[in-house]
Amino acid sequence: RSARTPDEAAAHQSRFVCAARAYDEAILRGTARVANKAAAESDAIVRALRAAGAEDEVLRPLLHHEAIEIRCAAATYLYHGSGDDEAATVLRGISEGHGLSAVEAMTALRVGVIGRDIPGSG
Repeated sequence: RSARTPDEAAAHQSRFVCAARAYDEAILRGTARVANKAAAESDAIVRALRAAGAEDEVLRPLLHHEAIEIRCAAATYLYHGSGDDEAATVLRGISEGHGLSAVEAMTALRVGVIGRDIPGSG
């Protein structure tokens, strides 16, 4: 299964990018409630993608996104879901830097593979 059409995949990517950006911006502003809402939105998007068998198709291209926070978010979901090697490589590279994304990448690598469950999925 997949996102059905390239337009649907692009729409899912756009929603994921917006949620990932909102999360990082809220964390940097110190607004936990907004960050939690954005994280819940990202989780819901990825749950739907997994249910449709489209997670890889939609998130993998984002491993090469120009924005580090988007690469980090996509890599984290792919790595936590299946231990994806490319996602782990992206996380390792980000973790060598500085700032919020580096901390998030280090944390993702330390947590490791947590399986296919996302909080609130069952």
